[in-house]
Amino acid sequence: MKRKGLNLKHNSILIVAALMVTVFLIGFVLNHPMYILDCIFAYLVIGIFFFVEKRYPLKSWLIILGTIPFILELTGLTFGFFTFSVFGFGFDKMLHFVNSAILTILFYFWISTDYKQHKGIKIVVAIFVIMGIGSMGEVFEFLGQRYFHIYGSGVFSQGDLLPSTLQNDLKNYDTWWDMVLNFFGALFAGIILVIKKK
Repeated sequence: MKRKGLNLKHNSILIVAALMVTVFLIGFVLNHPMYILDCIFAYLVIGIFFFVEKRYPLKSWLIILGTIPFILELTGLTFGFFTFSVFGFGFDKMLHFVNSAILTILFYFWISTDYKQHKGIKIVVAIFVIMGIGSMGEVFEFLGQRYFHIYGSGVFSQGDLLPSTLQNDLKNYDTWWDMVLNFFGALFAGIILVIKKK
């Protein structure tokens, strides 16, 4: 009975996340059709989350944490945050760092539900898996821009919407810096997990 109540609570969180994505989707259909693919990707992530969570149950706070990366992405696209930067450090780069940290923590707790190996091994595995997922994201960006002509920002486009007059290494070497910040975000999460008591 307790697990049934948890399922309902967890499903409710994912339904709310899907409804939030639907609100973004309506806005994109009306104003920015180029970002519809980002919403479809978010729905796909929610669906995967739903099925994986059935096999590897998580606490509610982790499910909420898991919805933050795509909500941040869609919020940034909706409100134009990808055009902002602080000292040349744009919203896109902040997302790579924050999302990698969040996903590393989430993946660590996921594998902790089933595998009882040493904590350090699970942290290293989580960091490397998230680095791999981050690299796959860069492949999506390249393919989206190069072969499907998707420009701007989002999951399927390289770069950000910072002004072309802003020339720095973070912009000129976008893919590489995305991967570097993915690494530092995952590493930061790893450090938090090491410090955290069991």
